[in-house]
Amino acid sequence: MPKSFRGTGFKQLAVKQSHEFPRGFALHTPQSRYKIFDAARNNQTAVIARYLNQKGDPNKRDDRGHSLLILAAYNGSLESVDLLLKRGADTHLQDGMGTALMAASFKGFRPIVQRLLDAGARVDERNGIGATAPMFAALTGKLSVVSLLMDSKADTSARDQRGLSAKRLAEQQGNTEMLGLLETAPKTRCPYCSSPRSVFINASILS
Repeated sequence: MPKSFRGTGFKQLAVKQSHEFPRGFALHTPQSRYKIFDAARNNQTAVIARYLNQKGDPNKRDDRGHSLLILAAYNGSLESVDLLLKRGADTHLQDGMGTALMAASFKGFRPIVQRLLDAGARVDERNGIGATAPMFAALTGKLSVVSLLMDSKADTSARDQRGLSAKRLAEQQGNTEMLGLLETAPKTRCPYCSSPRSVFINASILS
């Protein structure tokens, strides 16, 4: 497996820590404005449930456009993902990086990827530059996630606006194991003809 992500602009980020709201804390005050997003990051389901029970929006976004579901998916908060999905969170919302499915695929959280697919997330949905969940998973070497997406009939031959496919991203990382897996996918003619170039996926937007 590759030790670094060449040509991607990828930056590993630490998950910020926060604390549970005190009893009786009002979730719709300026003081609590950002606490609910920390709760999604840190899998604080009791806090999220209290927020939702007070008629909080399950699709609430922070100032950077990240929804609660995207933050929970990106940070591996499985129980929070389950709770938000049960309470109506939209799997198709996107921020600057993409959907919750793309975020979970990028980080390699297979159980969350499965939950999102079961909830109706579109396996081949594209972000602003045409990238799909399999591309994110191939970029970061998440074999089990790519395998799951392939089982869900993902089009692994799809290319983004720069002409990059999941296979090309794996090649850039020198990931022969990933390439071998992608070679088993059904062949699909791709309509794009642009030359492959380095992809830049900015993970810092989720800090």
